[in-house]
Amino acid sequence: MLVEVQCETDFVARSEEFQEFAREVAIHIAGAPSPPLHVSAGEIPDDALEAERAVLEAKTREEGKPDEVVAKIVEGQLAKWSKGVALLDQEHVRADRYEGKTIEELRAELAAKTGENIRIARFARFVVGQE
Repeated sequence: MLVEVQCETDFVARSEEFQEFAREVAIHIAGAPSPPLHVSAGEIPDDALEAERAVLEAKTREEGKPDEVVAKIVEGQLAKWSKGVALLDQEHVRADRYEGKTIEELRAELAAKTGENIRIARFARFVVGQE
């Protein structure tokens, strides 16, 4: 597991709170039942969104839903899907420890506490047996 968390000063980067946050993000990525694929929903490529939209539309039409509601159903399901693959929108796997907060809420709290711009730049998740 690799995660790049950025801040503006070495002072904050060396702080226990910042390092703990980075560790907790890594724990979340490694242990999430629905592993994140992107840092934020805005980073999901258009082709991935369109592919998922096509699958959801086909599924919804197969279920016999009326055409006038298909678009609304698909948009709702697409929003739910994108939250599931975007790290910042996911609830931390240690929900009991973090009161059900999302990774973005935890990031925002640390940024407010330190007075720094803190962001998760990228991550990589490695799984044994996968290329």
